Amino acid sequence: MSDRQIHHLCFMLDRTIDMMPPGQESACLLINFKSSTNSTLPTVGQSRAVLNILQNHSPERLGKALITETPWYVSTFFKLISGFIDPVTKEKMKFNEDLTQYVPIEQLWADRGGNLKFTYDHSLYWPSLNDECNKRRAAYKKRWEDGGKRIGEFEAYLRGGKHMSLQQVLEKSGIDTSASKHSLEVTAQVARLSLDNRPP
Repeated sequence: MSDRQIHHLCFMLDRTIDMMPPGQESACLLINFKSSTNSTLPTVGQSRAVLNILQNHSPERLGKALITETPWYVSTFFKLISGFIDPVTKEKMKFNEDLTQYVPIEQLWADRGGNLKFTYDHSLYWPSLNDECNKRRAAYKKRWEDGGKRIGEFEAYLRGGKHMSLQQVLEKSGIDTSASKHSLEVTAQVARLSLDNRPP
């Protein structure tokens, strides 16, 4: 465990968000301790840094954390850091459960109980991942610009879904968004609309 691994986790979390389809806003984190040793466990400080990222900088992005093949020292480690884990995050953590309960079998690696036979080839995978994410971010930005460049835009719209843009929802609802309108009042109305117009 090192700070570079924490940077890599942040990078991969951002790429996971880039790859989310319309209507998907949370990710499932799979952590396998099969090849870990007592000496390769992160420090409490590193664990707190990761928890800070997941809990405070990516709120509600974590759908589930599936932690498998945990030896006794990993279980002890999680007990040690449990005081730093937010109760909502703690509820999302599942230890040594059947992964097919949470991950579609066609997306789960064969050695984890699924049907996916995948061999990682860095020279092919890494450039492909980055190219695809760059395309998706460019499309995401264009939809944001086309939708009126509004802060608080619906992710389901930005990701190419059928959801209306925030500007369309505001216009349909008859909310006055002119500069003379008090911004806090508009924000409150937008927040109510966001709850009322969530995708099914």
